[in-house]
Amino acid sequence: MKLISFFNAFPLLMFIFTIPLTAQVSSLNDEFNRVCTVSEWVSINVTEGWGFEPLESYDVNMENEGMLTMMPYTSSWFQDYKGALLYKNISDDFVITSRIIATNRAGDNIPGLQYSLAGIMLRTPKAITQGAIDWVPGQENYIFLSIGNATGISTPDFEAKTTMNSGSNLTVTPINTNDVIIRVARIGDFIITLTDTGNGFEVRGRVNRSDMPSEMQIGFVTYTDWQKTSSYSFLFQNSNLLTDALNPDPSNEPGLPFNPDLIGQFDYARFNEVPAALQGLNLLNTSQ
Repeated sequence: MKLISFFNAFPLLMFIFTIPLTAQVSSLNDEFNRVCTVSEWVSINVTEGWGFEPLESYDVNMENEGMLTMMPYTSSWFQDYKGALLYKNISDDFVITSRIIATNRAGDNIPGLQYSLAGIMLRTPKAITQGAIDWVPGQENYIFLSIGNATGISTPDFEAKTTMNSGSNLTVTPINTNDVIIRVARIGDFIITLTDTGNGFEVRGRVNRSDMPSEMQIGFVTYTDWQKTSSYSFLFQNSNLLTDALNPDPSNEPGLPFNPDLIGQFDYARFNEVPAALQGLNLLNTSQ
């Protein structure tokens, strides 16, 4: 039985659970309807001591009622580039679900720039507390699924990316909406990504990430303005706020203007345990 059929055949295995949650998992839930819960989401730039915030603004239940809203400056997640991430720590197996909307800064269309997306990330923590002083290249390990504009044309896309030791592999899939439900599950060594664009959940990817430790960072990413971002070295992008206040601008295209164009809205963060029926399966074996 193929994996996608396996998930479609059993409602329980579509990660729609009624089983009780552990205290750890249930404490992570957030409906984003209380302003104060913004403090429960940690910025990776604070954790790692980079000294600036690549989000121009973020809030809960203020800019958009019942939403976490994130608006990034020029930044990216690719290879050794590190962008904005608001996260919580989680251990062992879990499932996270969120409805995500990606728009341009005007809020009236999809983002207008290539690789301007918002999504869910699962990331291996790094032993960094002093930013550039501690930073060593080749140590980014994460997986995410995002919605927005990946190609630069006027239709929305999914971007699925898995990065191991800062080597990034990505897949872009065009879709017909910028308002989707994304679900990410960690089951043993496997990461499963699913989406619901209005017709039920569909498996988007399955990856063996046995390199990832038990305790992970799980949260929300936004990134935008790839053309300008990619004109900087990894370390400069990671350790500096990329705006037109840079003078001089050490970009290899200093005349290219900064043009961040993304607002990510996240309707909720809902966590579930993984049911016993899925534990121990080889989820990369499509004959099961």
